[in-house]
Amino acid sequence: MSADAAASAALYASHVLKDGDSFLVANGYGDIDSGSNGLFRDDTRLLSRYRLRLGETQPALLNGAVTSDNVFFVAHLTNRQLPLLGESAAPEGLVHISRSRFLLGERMYERIACRNYGSRGVIVPLRIELDADFRDMFEVRGSVRPARGELLPREPRGNGVLFRYRGLDEVVRTSVVAFSRAPEQVIDEVLEFPMRLAPGARDELYVEVGTVAESVPARARYRAAAAQARRRMRE
Repeated sequence: MSADAAASAALYASHVLKDGDSFLVANGYGDIDSGSNGLFRDDTRLLSRYRLRLGETQPALLNGAVTSDNVFFVAHLTNRQLPLLGESAAPEGLVHISRSRFLLGERMYERIACRNYGSRGVIVPLRIELDADFRDMFEVRGSVRPARGELLPREPRGNGVLFRYRGLDEVVRTSVVAFSRAPEQVIDEVLEFPMRLAPGARDELYVEVGTVAESVPARARYRAAAAQARRRMRE
């Protein structure tokens, strides 16, 4: 299979994680970007777009799959030629990007790690695109509702975004996306987290998505939750 054919197949592949009443469907890159993909809780879509980009460019996929114990989704990616950001462009394939995610209870946890295998420092222009439409499973699968509630304006937080929806029952439902650091720039649905990597250096961004805000995502929180997810699956 050619590289282009493999990339096309990955876009249309579906990888599913499930925990209790939460489940997540994403493509081979780990992105939520079309159709029935999304993060769902109680059959309501809390995340309808979640895409990783390097500048305007989609990374090149090396491989992506759910682990044999069904706990983690892991994708390995690399850069195409990075755009200029005041320095020389990095050739394709010098930066390795790994995405590792799992569900635990009402939350999605993800670690995005980047390592520079080049001999020069680079700036990795990491971008995350976000949206939440709060559609139920019947709508996602094509049903048309005679009436919907109201999507309320999103609220930028210091280290993330709060999405809100007022249903026809007047109940306000929320989806909170939080990061381990504040974005350097936010433009509409795009949050930018440029990583400045010396030769051989590695940097990580932690992400959590849930119905409520908790502590700031961090390595320790990710590791503790991952260990709990493994124990629950074994049980």
